[in-house]
Amino acid sequence: LWQKLNISQDYFIRTTDPKHKAAVTNVLTQLYEKGAIYKGEYEGLYCVGCEQFKMESDLVDGKCPDHNRIPERMTEESYMLRMTELQSTLLAKIKSDELLIQPAKYKKEMISFLEKQILEDISLSRKNVEWGIPLPFDASHTTYVWVDAFLNYLTVLGWDGKGIAPAAWPADVQLIGKDILRVHATIWQILLLHLGFPVTKVLFTHGHILSGGKKMSKTLG
Repeated sequence: LWQKLNISQDYFIRTTDPKHKAAVTNVLTQLYEKGAIYKGEYEGLYCVGCEQFKMESDLVDGKCPDHNRIPERMTEESYMLRMTELQSTLLAKIKSDELLIQPAKYKKEMISFLEKQILEDISLSRKNVEWGIPLPFDASHTTYVWVDAFLNYLTVLGWDGKGIAPAAWPADVQLIGKDILRVHATIWQILLLHLGFPVTKVLFTHGHILSGGKKMSKTLG
């Protein structure tokens, strides 16, 4: 598929890469010192398969549609990333196409989502979990998957988590699956805004290759 699209895979990265870990630690320190991260408590419906908290509106018959399981209700001490205060800024960038979401139906979907409900501040840490990068300001917590994973887009370019964005950012296109559009169009962009970096130029969203009428998934076999 990459050959047909004339795409080269230049670099294989794991989030356990030492340089990536160091960069994530630098970013967490920066965000905490500027007040974008604060200590709080998070309660929500957590899907283990997605490694993600879900809203009631995301569920079908009370289950995660991708993993066909009922999420667990969890309450835990957590460090939170401020989302709400940047919602209007994000919405304006989507409407103006500074952040261009394609195809157009997905742009409409995201505008509708952001106009109808308030973005809640999100949990970015787990407490007393062995895996993950420890928070530099509280070693009893490790980073939650999204912040760690999203920073790959910058650390893969050699960025050390300090100073200005790498020269190759933003990419001309980020190609993503439709099930992760919402987190890429909200959490990832707000993380960039907190850092003072340009938002993504284009989020191009594709559909799924289906298996048995459902999205392929390791969880479903």
